[in-house]
Amino acid sequence: MIRQGIEQAVKEALVALGADEAAFVVERPGSLEYGDYATNAALVAAKTLKKNPKEIKTPNKKVINAPKKANEATWLGVKSR
Repeated sequence: MIRQGIEQAVKEALVALGADEAAFVVERPGSLEYGDYATNAALVAAKTLKKNPKEIKTPNKKVINAPKKANEATWLGVKSR
């Protein structure tokens, strides 16, 4: 359920950026030091928008609200680990 929430938030962010056709993935990173979930959305959006990925990540932080909720003890009825 958390993954679907993150995917939806990323889709909304990409629409806001004008990169709604960018195909991205949300996955578990190989090491927990990189967090619970990771996405390549900034990289694929950058390619779609023909911009540097560093220019893409700042607006995403303003648009995506899922990480705040994901940091809570429970989100969408699922206890965090």
